[in-house]
Amino acid sequence: AVDGVAVSYTLSREEGQDAGDYAITVTAGVNPNYEVTAEDSTFHITKKPVTISANEKTKVYDNDASTDPELDAEVTGTVDGVAVSYTLSREEGQDAGDYAITVTAGENPNYEVTVEDSTFHITKKAATIRANEKTKVYDNDASTDPELDAEVEGAVGGDVIHYTLDREEGQKAGDYEIYVFEGDNPNYEVNVEHSVFHITKRPVTIRANEKAKVYDNDYSTDPVLDAVMEGPVDGDPVTFTIDRQQGQDAGDYVIYITVGEYPNYEMTVEDSAFHITKRPVTIRANEKTKAYDNNEATDPALDAAVEGAVDGDTISYTLSREAGQAAGDYAISVTAGENPNYDVSVEGSTFHITPLAGVVVTITGHNGRYTYNASVRKVSGYDTGISNPLYTEADFSFNGTASAAGTDAGTYAMGLKPEYFTNNNANFTDVTFVTEDGALVIDPKEVTVTANESGKTYGDADPALTATTEGLEGNDYIAVRLTRGTGEDIGTYPISVRAAANPNYVIRTVPGSFTIGPRPVTVTADSKLKVFGSTDPALTAFITGLAADESAELIRYTLSREPGETIGDYAITASGEAEQGNYTVTYVPAVLTIAPEDIVVVTITGNSGTFKYDGQEKDLSGYDVEISNEQYTEDDFIFSGSSDLKAVNAGTYRTGMKPEDFANINDNFPNVVFVVNNGQLEITRRNVTLTSASDSKPYDGTALVNERVDISEEGFAEGEGVNVTVTGRIVTEGSEPNTFTYTMEAGTLEQNYRIRTVYGTLTITQGEKHRLTITYVDEKGEVLRVFTREYAFGESYSVASGTIAGYRPDITTVTGTMGGEDVEVTVTYWQSTYTLTVKYVSITDGSEVADPVVMQLKKGDTYTVFTPAVSGYTALQSEVSGVMPDTSRKITVFMVPDDDSEFGASHRQIEIEDYGTPLGVPESILGGGEVIE
Repeated sequence: AVDGVAVSYTLSREEGQDAGDYAITVTAGVNPNYEVTAEDSTFHITKKPVTISANEKTKVYDNDASTDPELDAEVTGTVDGVAVSYTLSREEGQDAGDYAITVTAGENPNYEVTVEDSTFHITKKAATIRANEKTKVYDNDASTDPELDAEVEGAVGGDVIHYTLDREEGQKAGDYEIYVFEGDNPNYEVNVEHSVFHITKRPVTIRANEKAKVYDNDYSTDPVLDAVMEGPVDGDPVTFTIDRQQGQDAGDYVIYITVGEYPNYEMTVEDSAFHITKRPVTIRANEKTKAYDNNEATDPALDAAVEGAVDGDTISYTLSREAGQAAGDYAISVTAGENPNYDVSVEGSTFHITPLAGVVVTITGHNGRYTYNASVRKVSGYDTGISNPLYTEADFSFNGTASAAGTDAGTYAMGLKPEYFTNNNANFTDVTFVTEDGALVIDPKEVTVTANESGKTYGDADPALTATTEGLEGNDYIAVRLTRGTGEDIGTYPISVRAAANPNYVIRTVPGSFTIGPRPVTVTADSKLKVFGSTDPALTAFITGLAADESAELIRYTLSREPGETIGDYAITASGEAEQGNYTVTYVPAVLTIAPEDIVVVTITGNSGTFKYDGQEKDLSGYDVEISNEQYTEDDFIFSGSSDLKAVNAGTYRTGMKPEDFANINDNFPNVVFVVNNGQLEITRRNVTLTSASDSKPYDGTALVNERVDISEEGFAEGEGVNVTVTGRIVTEGSEPNTFTYTMEAGTLEQNYRIRTVYGTLTITQGEKHRLTITYVDEKGEVLRVFTREYAFGESYSVASGTIAGYRPDITTVTGTMGGEDVEVTVTYWQSTYTLTVKYVSITDGSEVADPVVMQLKKGDTYTVFTPAVSGYTALQSEVSGVMPDTSRKITVFMVPDDDSEFGASHRQIEIEDYGTPLGVPESILGGGEVIE
């Protein structure tokens, strides 16, 4: 073409955009100056280069194909809107390792495709084997070791993490390492944490037993000291020595224990007391008598009987009598001196000055002294002392009772009185009878009521107090009321013993002790979470084990955390005193977690609630969930622990959920933290009051017992209860508590109840009384004497008829039980017969020269027996006469041979009898001319 002259043409190409060749056509326009030749050409669209690069993938081993991350790839070089066809696959397998990811290109006519394969990585899952700490109390026995175990964290599904456990050898008290040995675990990266096996010292208590004796100034009578040892292992040689503070005077002495060091034992010794009580002694002034002489110098020396003193000991006392020398009675007084080892009782007496006239007959009743043993005791008879040897027992008669009987402790007088004696001898007109009454003394028996040792843990209900009674006879019973010192704080409180009076016993009470031990509580710090860069949350803790109704504010503690602000875990420490008031405190740490800013916080809150114990299971299992990111749901995590919170018995229970029990399963949220607030179930104890009945009745000699015990307040749960034994009883007038004891029925636990006991009152009022009248008469119906006494309705009576010389009663003892009206009984004394024997004896050789005369006579009968004529003999007495005494009588009449000239007329009126002769006097001439053998 010429410069400046253009050629006219147009160009066009064949339509199409896919890769390939398309014709380019030249169409010449109008060119008058040119001859135009057109040459077509070609339009080439080549395939576009495209690369498909498979993305590398990774997951942690979980043996679950469904959790594989989706395979994808990066495609570079494509034209917008035109896709590349390809598929992705990976090599099969779920164990830890590398698997090929393969890219397969499809049909892509417009693209020249290059593929780049990749790798699917399954990394080992982190797992932890944490040996659990173990503890036992020393027992020198490997067979009692608790089984070693461990917590395994991180295992997938049914996978087993292989490991073995062993511990450092040893059975002595101390700490031994627990070793964890990992096994073959190809899919896991295992971290092991060893632990400690604790053998704690075994508690051993040596408790000296309390001892007592009555003062006797003799070490050899000391009861053997002993002690109770609790806790040592069989075969271990644990020895100790026991001794007491020296001394034999009345008082208290320490019993102490000495024990050596034993590395396997926590030794506790408890001393005790050795009691030497004062010895009871009685100083009883002896009664004294003298005939009137107006002369103080002739007073008999005052003296006394001392009963109960230890040999060698001198009991200090003085005696004095009321001044006076005129005939009469004067009091003899006893004044006890200082006797620190004795509990001295004194009994005064009487100084008698009798008129000096005639014959004095002293009648001394027999005495008997016994200790009560629930059986009938008796004493009878009397001794006679006569001031003139010519006056004999045959010369007076007795129409009273010379006996006393009884069962209960007390003094039973015979009731001897001078008026019961009558002079029957007209030759002694001025006879004075002086009686010293006989008595039966039944001393009360000594019994000991000992409070049994008891105790409890602070906050628990008191157990029933018990006591042991030693020395009772038969079915006798002593009502006992036990009370302990007021207070509920830890410590030792005295148990006092109050025993109801019983006249048959001297009751010695021995107090006990009631020990309240500290209650264990646990302060457990709560785990906390905060986001990096934020302020620490307030540190908190919860307390378990408090006594019912007590505030957690009683326990003082502080919370602190390990310093640090970077992402990670920091220890939260609870600390405070181990001994606080009534509690021993254990502290459990926790963890503060500082998490990254992009975390999702899932807060798990266990259910909580409080119920009253009713014997039924309470179930608060389960939890609520709160999530900080609304896009994260409960479906995005799994729970492998337990949220069980079930209980029946009273107490405080918590769920045991841990953050590690929850696991995130959504890879879109790589940073999920679980915060666990465990729930608490509290079951409170039921309040129960046991109240024994009150009752009363008039005295009737029988025991009052009422075994009703009422249950009030909240009562027992259905099917539960206590077995009650009522011990209260009363026999005599007065009031006593209606005591009782109780034990829990089978299946009933005392921990579920707060039991209070209330004793009712048993009262015996003065009963209706009726009169027993016994009239004693002779065989003629003449009244000898009358006995009267009142007895309560239902009371038994037993009255011995007693002895009257020369008579026998038709009823020896009047017995019975008093009914609702007076009782009248007549006892008749029938006169006894006695034998009179008169013998006729040669005075020279003692041979009987005639048959004796034998007659049956009654007391008071007069008799006359004429001497028979005997050839060759002359009687010294032509007749024998007299009054029959209350005993058989033998009379000897001596016969003198006619050829015996030694006996003169002065011997012809002699009669010899063989009764009542004063000792050492072979012959006494009586006023009646009789000679008594």
